[in-house]
Amino acid sequence: YIVSEDTQLDRNRSNRSKDKEKDIKQEQNKGKKEWLQLKHRTAVSDVPYALCAFKGRLLAGVGKSLILFDFGMQKLLQKCANRGFPNFIVSISPLDDGTSGQGDRLVVCDISESFHIVRLRRDVNQFEIVADTTFPRYVVSHTVLDCDTVAGCDRFGQFFVERLSDEDGQDIEDGLIEVVGVPLGSDQSNSTNGIQSSSLTLNRGQLNGAQFKTQSLCEYYLGESATAMCRSPLQPGGADCIVYGTSLGGIGVFVPIRTHDDLQFWILLEASLRQMSGITTSSLTDAAL
Repeated sequence: YIVSEDTQLDRNRSNRSKDKEKDIKQEQNKGKKEWLQLKHRTAVSDVPYALCAFKGRLLAGVGKSLILFDFGMQKLLQKCANRGFPNFIVSISPLDDGTSGQGDRLVVCDISESFHIVRLRRDVNQFEIVADTTFPRYVVSHTVLDCDTVAGCDRFGQFFVERLSDEDGQDIEDGLIEVVGVPLGSDQSNSTNGIQSSSLTLNRGQLNGAQFKTQSLCEYYLGESATAMCRSPLQPGGADCIVYGTSLGGIGVFVPIRTHDDLQFWILLEASLRQMSGITTSSLTDAAL
């Protein structure tokens, strides 16, 4: 079940006796703390492990399916769905488009195949898997850095940053994607209970993957799994950093190096620390100079 709760009483029901009881309870609870009240429950076919707010609606990862819900009076209403994911969906995040704050693209992580970049086509009300990674990962946590870049950590403690190239990102925005199959809205399209299912099939290319692939920018072994991760400045007005928390209770920060002077400072500092430990620093000093 997906449970919806609200802080406001619903007075639009036809049963007047229930409305009177609610009015009496509201009068009795004046001056007290406001509590969340059960609005409705919606039954789904599998475990809804991942939930995400998306443009005033609810995105849910129900098993291997990505479903978009809208709020109704008595239950959640399914608007569109994509059931083409290989494994169990564990997390969902919207991608920032850099202008309005939330575009039509999403990052969907499953339990063993790393993450997928999904686009919502508003003209046909359909989710499309437009990009994925070349290396499968058991993603535990992730955070969105920009409209094309995602950072994450797998359950083995490997931190990574994946990015979609500028050309591929522009092609996705312009809709230059090869699509095969029957268009939605035709007589042969798959539609059940008013839900647009994945009747559009993208060109899978080689290895039965998505048409576009992300590039691995960097990897770093943390030593323990990062179960929580977010992008946030350490001080007001400062640069955004990647803050993570580990399974053993540690908290770490990845701070970006923005200038060449900062880079040279950290290289020389590392060289000095290595020299104090008796480690050869010729390669480090040459790189700094």
